[in-house]
Amino acid sequence: MNIRSPFLTILSAAALLAVACNLTLTTPSGDAPTAVPASAAALAAAETPAGPRQAWLSELENEVFWQPFEQEEWLAAQVDQALENGNRVNTGAESRAAVAFSEGTLARLAPNTLFILHDLSGTTAEPQTLLELLKGELFVILEGALGGGTFKVDTISGTASVRGTWLGVRLNALGQLFATCLEGVCSVANSLGSVQFSGGQRAEILDAGAPPTPPERMEPYQLNAWIANVPGAVNLAVDQGLLDPDDLPEGCDPATGEGCELPLDCDPLTGAGCDLPPDCDPATGLGCTLPSGCNPITGQGCDLPPGCDPDTGEGCTLPWGCNLVTGEGCLLGAFCDSSVYPECALLENCNFITGEGCVIEGCNIVTLEGCGLPPGVGPGTGP
Repeated sequence: MNIRSPFLTILSAAALLAVACNLTLTTPSGDAPTAVPASAAALAAAETPAGPRQAWLSELENEVFWQPFEQEEWLAAQVDQALENGNRVNTGAESRAAVAFSEGTLARLAPNTLFILHDLSGTTAEPQTLLELLKGELFVILEGALGGGTFKVDTISGTASVRGTWLGVRLNALGQLFATCLEGVCSVANSLGSVQFSGGQRAEILDAGAPPTPPERMEPYQLNAWIANVPGAVNLAVDQGLLDPDDLPEGCDPATGEGCELPLDCDPLTGAGCDLPPDCDPATGLGCTLPSGCNPITGQGCDLPPGCDPDTGEGCTLPWGCNLVTGEGCLLGAFCDSSVYPECALLENCNFITGEGCVIEGCNIVTLEGCGLPPGVGPGTGP
């Protein structure tokens, strides 16, 4: 594994904790499946009106793996693969999957996403569902009311809930939660508060010690995530007034979303082409974080620093001295506060690019040696 991947970002204690909580994983073996459409049997089962609930992988694209409960081996996923409590699912780069539930709910996984199914209880009339998102982005499409049921997506920062609606949840490399609501009513909560938001809005938890942010209008890059990962999102966004049909690119297929992503002058996930916030201090990076969670000055929460050459390392040195390609000056102790996260005391001399000094309980959280994580999963890989 290339531990100096250009997609490595600055780690936070929250991201390290997310990895430390999952040290029992092992690397899957075998060839990854290619794109497979949902079967007629799986789609028919989703129409079951009542009775015990089921969940299964209804669609697969490229590299998708799953891990049975209390087993170390990761297996290549198969269409119609049944899922039970404790199962994990991981999508690789350029890979997607869909999980169908017997009451008709669908969860779509974007590339580089990892989740655990924790609760599949209740009935199809009153379902109780809990997913834990460890990395990446997923979208819950829930048609109709849940009755007395619930559908929740838990993360290290907080929990997002869906209430007869379309909910998107992204967890970035810093452990920040970004939730979007394409239709209906959604909510985000942690121990410090909760907030409800509706179609076309977003809410976030930007720090483990902060409550959710008030609802705001969804950002264009978030709308693009819906378009890229959820068929039907384009038409719904038009119905919601979030998209003007005249603004869609030529050749766009609204039914599938193919070719429909909006062109953006600013890439909020890398910071490239983006104007700095008005209160940004370029010398320190304070106040420079974009709505996506990316700070173009420090590189925190970004997929790649603007202007960085991933082959040579030129232009990849952050203002405080860390080169994200060569690893020079990249010690976790420079910004990890052990008074907030006690685990930081164990990682003060951890170089989060090279992996030197980064071993916890036999697991190197950077190189992943001894961790048994699935392909593409690591504390620096962006969603």
